Amino acid sequence: SSLSAMVAVNPDSLHFDNTMVGSMSSPQFVTLVNNGSGELDLEIPALQSQDFTVDTSQANLQMMPGDSTRFPVIFAPQSTGSKSETINVNLKGTQMLAATVSLDGQAISKVDIPPDTGGGCAVGHGAAAGGTAPGLVLVLLGGLLLRRRRWS
Repeated sequence: SSLSAMVAVNPDSLHFDNTMVGSMSSPQFVTLVNNGSGELDLEIPALQSQDFTVDTSQANLQMMPGDSTRFPVIFAPQSTGSKSETINVNLKGTQMLAATVSLDGQAISKVDIPPDTGGGCAVGHGAAAGGTAPGLVLVLLGGLLLRRRRWS
């Protein structure tokens, strides 16, 4: 039987939503299961890019039949744009591919805030605006919800 029939991977792809350059996403987890009848000793070679991090330090990649293990993947983009990568799961010490996991994510700049399209509004304060503004005032400016405390 083939190696891919012996190793189940779930999920086989991970998508990371908009993540700012220089920050890290929340981890997403990949689970491997030995569905074969013999022991498997697996390894995950280093990824090609620095945009994704795979941490197998807590994963048991030496698996008996029926064993499962999981490991986290984090998206930490180094530059803006669409990023993709593939995690290869190999039979240890070989190039024999047991499973793959496709990764993709969108990296955004820290200043990628939509421009004001003229749909904003100006808000005054005090007596000139018709009195005081009690409590919490919500102002919608260019699609962004801003919270302002009581004006003085």
